[in-house]
Amino acid sequence: MIARRDSRGWARSAAAAVLLVLAGVGLPHGEAPPKPPATPPTPPTTPTPPPRYAKLDYVWPVRWSWVHWWEANRAPYLETIRQGRPVQKPDEAVRAAYRKKAVEALIKAMDSPAWQIRASAALALGRMSEASAAGRLIQAARGDGRQAVRLVALTAIGLIDCDEGRKFLLTNSFDVAAEREAAMLAVGLGTAGGAGVTVGLQKALSSGDVGCATAAAWGLRRRSDPANAPLLLERVRKSPSPWIASEAILSLGRQKAAASIKPLADILLATKWGGSIAANRLLAAAHEERLEVSRGTPVRGGGPLAALWRRSPNRRVPKAIQRSPNGDPTVGYERIYAARLRASAAIALGQTAHPAASRVLIEALEGPDDAFTDLHKGMAVLSLGRLGDPKGAAVLLSILSPTDKRGVRKSSAAKWSPLRGNAALALGLYGRPVKTPQGPRDRLHFDKVCEKLCERLADREESAEVRSAAAVALGLTGRTANLRYFHKAAATVALREDPLAGYVLLGRAMLADNNILPAAGKYLTVATDKATMAGILGRRAAVLGLGVLGNEQALPILRTCWDLNYYVAREVALAYALLGAINVTDQLVWLLETHGKPLARAFAGRCLGELFSASRPPRLSLLINGSNYTVRNDRTAPYCALANEFLYTYFIAAFGETWW
Repeated sequence: MIARRDSRGWARSAAAAVLLVLAGVGLPHGEAPPKPPATPPTPPTTPTPPPRYAKLDYVWPVRWSWVHWWEANRAPYLETIRQGRPVQKPDEAVRAAYRKKAVEALIKAMDSPAWQIRASAALALGRMSEASAAGRLIQAARGDGRQAVRLVALTAIGLIDCDEGRKFLLTNSFDVAAEREAAMLAVGLGTAGGAGVTVGLQKALSSGDVGCATAAAWGLRRRSDPANAPLLLERVRKSPSPWIASEAILSLGRQKAAASIKPLADILLATKWGGSIAANRLLAAAHEERLEVSRGTPVRGGGPLAALWRRSPNRRVPKAIQRSPNGDPTVGYERIYAARLRASAAIALGQTAHPAASRVLIEALEGPDDAFTDLHKGMAVLSLGRLGDPKGAAVLLSILSPTDKRGVRKSSAAKWSPLRGNAALALGLYGRPVKTPQGPRDRLHFDKVCEKLCERLADREESAEVRSAAAVALGLTGRTANLRYFHKAAATVALREDPLAGYVLLGRAMLADNNILPAAGKYLTVATDKATMAGILGRRAAVLGLGVLGNEQALPILRTCWDLNYYVAREVALAYALLGAINVTDQLVWLLETHGKPLARAFAGRCLGELFSASRPPRLSLLINGSNYTVRNDRTAPYCALANEFLYTYFIAAFGETWW
């Protein structure tokens, strides 16, 4: 039960719940998300620039860890394994009655004077795929006085995916750019619509509107059409916008066309052809312009740098880039974006399921290192794990190992490389049984992979980042036999070790280890709550583990978690949904209808949408699964925040202006 009182947890939730609705879009004046904690600076891994560039102020890429990938891609892996217990599903009549009560309350909330409540109710109805609400959502999309509500309503119409809503999205001309982009994303969220929808997305891809073109490129990812691959490849070759090119590259991999392998390989390996695509040419020219300034050469405005930022979908250009062309230059942004395009190619190759893709990814990982290569190598590592090539597994084991091929301990830089955490998670993906028509099939040497992951988890001298990744990776294997290793390794972890303790609980839960319940109960208490980044990560992982565990005995623990910090409480709603705990509907409806604080009511509406989501994984997760979240796009980020609020409004936001 959720206590019917304004507890500390709900007070904190209400204070921060403005983050629920389109982060950064439609926030009232004077109202802003809480400041995330600062992250320690990442030291460069390459020497300083040569003396002739003494005036240069280099900008280095931020450090992306395995946790970012996990938050963006976790939805398909949140499976409940039940050992020796029948699956107990709620009675359909009872579920229907609770769902009806939730729908009625949410439709009523669409008339609330508070825009946050209207937006939250609209999104919840979309997530529930409530077709009867389509007319009300169309009404909100057309005429609500708050733009944030109109944008969420458009997204919800796409989630419902009905003929009435699809016709509205495709036949209306939206005067406001943000609404055109929301409608385009909504069309892409739909699963039906046939050739008409695909043609509409193809036309938008060819438009000069950066926001609509990136949304259309994303929308084509899940649509099979012979014309898609050539059209996407053409945009990859000719679009000078790195933002459009990145989305087109990602969608090209989803087409699974053999002809896509070579261009994707050329971009990842930075061959002459890869460097010749329009976006890379513009980035190289902008980089050269900055170097010219450092040599004292006068540069007029309106050059490559200006051309690059004219094609940016982001609202605010970092201060360093706003400097006069003849001022002291800041160098590195253009190289970072070139590396991000290579990262998109690495992600795309992992989605092709083509045998040649593994060879290309291995070649990329064997390439030279500098301060920018972690961006594409990190994604290459994770793609290699998904493809399941035994040769790739050997490369991943080598990256994960604390020693080199000669048995010598790796250097400090290599030990603390984020690639090691990525490699651990990738090996978990490799170790999963492969589903075939004949039944599950094991990959070669999967048992060795599991043993190595357990070694990393049990090593007290190993970094917490790698140990945490190994814990989740063991859970990802889905092999309950690994619990015999897991218990021994978990004994080396204390509950006070954040976030490692939380990820160990999650990994064990993913293998249906009911023995975690007492430890989870001790870990998830108000007295030991921590609002630090490490504390939030660990507690979110533990709460998610209780949901994945699928054991009703976890419910009393989850009830206490509503009083923990906001982002943990937000995860409780997902845990209840995974458990099928629909009996919390009455309390959520009561909060939605009667709570004195509008933001707490909006939070309750959002939880109802999670509880009765029409699909698992939810279709909203399509916005971020397989994405290149390192590319900042202010036009699409608010919608990605609807899929994973924590990732986009807190975790990535901690990078501040360095994520541009």
